[in-house]
Amino acid sequence: MRIGIIYAGAYPYGIGASQRITLIARMMMREKASPTVLVPFPYPFPHVPSAREGVSEEGIPYQYLTLRTRRQGWKKAVDHLQYALTVRGALRHAAAQFDAFYVYGFTPYLMRPVLQTLEVSGTPFVIEFSELRSTLLNPARSFKERILHRWAARLERCLPLAVRGLVLISEALERFYRPLFSGPLLRLPIIADYSRFAPVPMDRPPTYRIGYMGGFSEKDGIDGILRSFLRLHAEMPQVRLSLIGYSPNLPRIQRWLGRYGLTDAVDFHINAPYSALPDVLSACDTLVMNRIDIPASHYGFPTKVSEYLATGVPVIATRVSDLPLYLTHERDVFFIPPNDEKALVSALRRRYVEYERFQRIGRSGWETGFQHFHYERHLGTIRKVIELLRA
Repeated sequence: MRIGIIYAGAYPYGIGASQRITLIARMMMREKASPTVLVPFPYPFPHVPSAREGVSEEGIPYQYLTLRTRRQGWKKAVDHLQYALTVRGALRHAAAQFDAFYVYGFTPYLMRPVLQTLEVSGTPFVIEFSELRSTLLNPARSFKERILHRWAARLERCLPLAVRGLVLISEALERFYRPLFSGPLLRLPIIADYSRFAPVPMDRPPTYRIGYMGGFSEKDGIDGILRSFLRLHAEMPQVRLSLIGYSPNLPRIQRWLGRYGLTDAVDFHINAPYSALPDVLSACDTLVMNRIDIPASHYGFPTKVSEYLATGVPVIATRVSDLPLYLTHERDVFFIPPNDEKALVSALRRRYVEYERFQRIGRSGWETGFQHFHYERHLGTIRKVIELLRA
């Protein structure tokens, strides 16, 4: 069965969601399907791809429906219109090449042309939701965000009639969609390939390195991480910070670090290859997930945590989303309240004061993560997805 995975992201260069897409494709292959990742348009960061087709490190084929990147300002509206027309034509052509589609994510003004085209083509498809896009928009911030919030909220509640089922990453999303959708709801939590990782030794001496992986975004609390590191570094100058990922916010972050004299204390791993992530993450003493307290943080499920736990490195995380359903404070994770920089600094300080205790938390986190988040334990969910698409 030929399945097109439609993903509006920086595949195959990204982290987080891109890694999730790779594992979903691998699970489909285990079920004798032939997946191809279809990217509607390239992101200009970390770099613009030069070829329309390729194969990822993990052997997953991918195609870009267009190589044209979006511009900024008023030209962005023109690009949206051109994008809609281009993607409709490319998908009509792709519908003849694939037996079904797996639509990942839902950015309304980008994915709506995709869903409308799939409905018209008659090709079966499912949708995976990893967040509620409307909850990322603040209606009080500007007139534009108020309009986009209303539009996103309306589209999230009016699903295409032709969709065969929904794949949901969290319990909160399942509660949200249960009264809105009468078809099958399948749960697929955060996942990681634990065979790529070896838990760090319990007796490893400290490396004095704190790690964060992600998109350096506001919802990830990146500013709180930087300010907390500034305070900790004043007490412990030997501590370093590793920022792993990519973001258009990178120049702003670099200017902030320069203003406070932290440039030499921070290591950037921009566009790190998928194969290098286990070593980069395992080199840290602590891995931080600092999602702030907004509705989006409770509907989504931070995918980075599954990779964090797979290293056996102790994880400091804000208590959001489904994490408390799987992890216990001070047993396999160290929880802190969202939006609390003092708690984050205190937790980072305790990491070195109570070093052996945190090592045990990290090892217990690896065991819990392997039990719940190793991707092979969720092959049954992808098998059900394929059965829905074949029905």
